[in-house]
Amino acid sequence: MTENKNPLMKQTAQELLTEINGQFQVCETLRKLPAFQKYSDTDLITIVHAAQFLGLSPFVCLQGGLYSINGKVELSAAVMNRLIRQAGHKIEADPANNDKGCILKGTRADDGCTMVVSFSWDDAVKAGLANRGPWKNYTADMLFARCLSRLGRRLFPDVLQGCYVEGEISQAIEVEKEPDPKPEINLATTAELDELFALLAETPDFAEEVIEYTKELTGEDKLSLLPRAHVQSAIKRAKKIIKENADG
Repeated sequence: MTENKNPLMKQTAQELLTEINGQFQVCETLRKLPAFQKYSDTDLITIVHAAQFLGLSPFVCLQGGLYSINGKVELSAAVMNRLIRQAGHKIEADPANNDKGCILKGTRADDGCTMVVSFSWDDAVKAGLANRGPWKNYTADMLFARCLSRLGRRLFPDVLQGCYVEGEISQAIEVEKEPDPKPEINLATTAELDELFALLAETPDFAEEVIEYTKELTGEDKLSLLPRAHVQSAIKRAKKIIKENADG
């Protein structure tokens, strides 16, 4: 039976409370330093707790090693790489890695189990990450980071303890918040607009109605902004008014 090495599983409730209280005291001390006042109380305790749990220095983690995103922890690729290697495991990068894709091979130190994973530019495009921030300027580094995180979750979950690589959560949130692109509006042709202008010149009362409607729909009084179907409908209506006036 595999021994559970998670220190929290061996702690009593009182020991866990004592540890958490100690972490809160550390946070209160850090809060007095200008460099750490940018962190919320939740982010501060999350990072300090994660740092201690992972065996890292809270000071190093608060200066770019760890990040708290909605209560979850992101690790910089450097810290993630370090943790995996410190545990005795092996990571090998494919010599052909470039800004089109990254392939990593991992080997566990305890049982020799190996795994090869990849993360490509196509994966980044599908995830909505392409050409966003560092993905545009540091493509190869970002591909390596995502590939490393994928390898870590699949082969070294006991090392990462549920943590993600830097940007994996925050960038996903940014993608989710992006508004859906506005649907393209099929606008009227120049000939249709010219016809409408000529008809409205003969129906001044209806012309005022069309202008008001256009303002309500588009925020401007430009008939060229109206959808084509609306322009065509206005043309038919204007023709009908002219005919009725002629018959009357």
